[in-house]
Amino acid sequence: MKMLLTSTGLKSKEFQDEFLKNVKKDIGSVKVIFVPTAANDDEAKALLPSCMADLTNLGVLETNILIYDLDYELSYEVGCNYDAIYFCGGSTKYLLERINAIGFSDTLKRLLDNGMFFVGVSAGSKICGDNYSGNLGYLHRNIELHCSSGSPFGKVTDNDTILLTNTQALSIHDNEWNIIGN
Repeated sequence: MKMLLTSTGLKSKEFQDEFLKNVKKDIGSVKVIFVPTAANDDEAKALLPSCMADLTNLGVLETNILIYDLDYELSYEVGCNYDAIYFCGGSTKYLLERINAIGFSDTLKRLLDNGMFFVGVSAGSKICGDNYSGNLGYLHRNIELHCSSGSPFGKVTDNDTILLTNTQALSIHDNEWNIIGN
């Protein structure tokens, strides 16, 4: 499983490089599923253009971005045509409700097991932790975002709650977890 869990998205060069390293393709041919569903209030909706810019500023073509608002069940076969999935921030609870209502968690797990890269922003990261019932269950511990001080940089070796500042991210490659950023 390959993931980059952030508070604020691909705002740093290190996070952008992590994205490019994990999609392993020419950026002009990278295809991304963009999930804005958590942005269910005006404040979160106002940040959606910034999230989209994370991808387009890297060189992902707008025509290669599928905006998927979790309003239908995306099939595994269709999902296999994409290299990454980008979950925006907003309401974690609402995002999990939508994922679980359409049964997307099973499809998502299969896609991630097949090599799709997962990028989470705020609520999009929190869905992976144990903070909420019905979570995706990828971390088996809580994750807190937008913290004033974060977990130590480097390899994550304990089972404590992961704390990320707005300039940190949790990078996961199979069983290796690292706190990156500045």
